[in-house]
Amino acid sequence: EIILVVIPSQFLRGFFKGNSAVIPLGVPIVLCAKGIEISTLMTPYEICEDILTPEHMKNVCVLSGPSFAKEVAQGQPTNVVVASHDAELVKKVQGQMCCQKANFRTYSSDDFMGCEIAGAVKNVLAVASGCSTGLGFGNNTRAALICRGLSEMARLAKAMGSNTRAMPGLAGCGDLLLTCSSDLSRNFSVGQRLAKGESPESVLNQKGGPVAEGVATAKSIHFLAQKKGVEMPICEMVYQVIYENKPVMEALKELQARPMTVDVETFKGEAA
Repeated sequence: EIILVVIPSQFLRGFFKGNSAVIPLGVPIVLCAKGIEISTLMTPYEICEDILTPEHMKNVCVLSGPSFAKEVAQGQPTNVVVASHDAELVKKVQGQMCCQKANFRTYSSDDFMGCEIAGAVKNVLAVASGCSTGLGFGNNTRAALICRGLSEMARLAKAMGSNTRAMPGLAGCGDLLLTCSSDLSRNFSVGQRLAKGESPESVLNQKGGPVAEGVATAKSIHFLAQKKGVEMPICEMVYQVIYENKPVMEALKELQARPMTVDVETFKGEAA
């Protein structure tokens, strides 16, 4: 048995509050949600810690990595990462989820916080990448955005207690490359719509479509970065575009006009 939790992050708390009593002990609980709760600034794992029993928490782990559901369902080769501080739990979940017939392979990581932060931040950066494409910019711009976004991701992860091992792997670089480069990404599509002149209100109030986690996460990342004293200029511009009606082109100009600074050293946690 295994429990896959695929509920959007903003609804996790309500789900676990209503169902924790019926979740069996000893069964792996795999968190697939990617985001930060707005009201508490907690990751999915932290939400579980807040609600579930210590016995339940022994079996909670995080699943992340580049995995569009449509392509997984089609049996296309997919590689993801299972993360926990418990190596035996990770090994158990790997054994249950790896499926050669379905072309689905899992790797292991002890950086569960890094995986969670990467999964949240990449959705916000995907909105930025969609904005770039919507403005007509090409590969140079996207490549720079992905690299600088990875620096922002790593800084926040480190501030949250991550060992940052997840950053260059499937959960960090892998998922970031995927979601920033494809129309299959709901967050990327939101960015395109914003860049083409659709109002944030129209994007936010659309009914019946799939959830773009990056919209809500832009707000939680804005406040979490402030709380932790972490500089995240790209994510901040996404927040201002969505929630403060800043024009997309103005946001781009502000980013390009920032003071000169170092590049690679930022990956270790220094300010950008």
